[in-house]
Amino acid sequence: MKTEIPCPINEKDLCSDVLFDDLFDDNTYCCDGHGVLIGFIHRHVVKISYRYGSSSVRLEVLDHPLSSDIKSRIILWLEIVCTGVNENSLDANTKLHTTVFYYENTRISDIIFKYSTDETT
Repeated sequence: MKTEIPCPINEKDLCSDVLFDDLFDDNTYCCDGHGVLIGFIHRHVVKISYRYGSSSVRLEVLDHPLSSDIKSRIILWLEIVCTGVNENSLDANTKLHTTVFYYENTRISDIIFKYSTDETT
């Protein structure tokens, strides 16, 4: 049985401890402690923002349109996040699962994470 579960992004939540690993160049970024991160993706300045307690992320390229290089890094990062979540289990009968909704336009991408558990009997 599949059950949707909350997994809000916040500074202490397991879902965000490593959420932004592998997204930025050299895994280096600055964080203001209030849901805003600034770093580089393929040498372009990118701002990530999220609200604590939400499950969505806004990614904005500040100095360049959203290029295919940046999009491919985002897609790779989302695959890593999904794989990391989907390999986890709460117990022997309950697996975690994430689904990602990704929307993009010229400079901005909105990403929504949905988490669920899947119980096997």
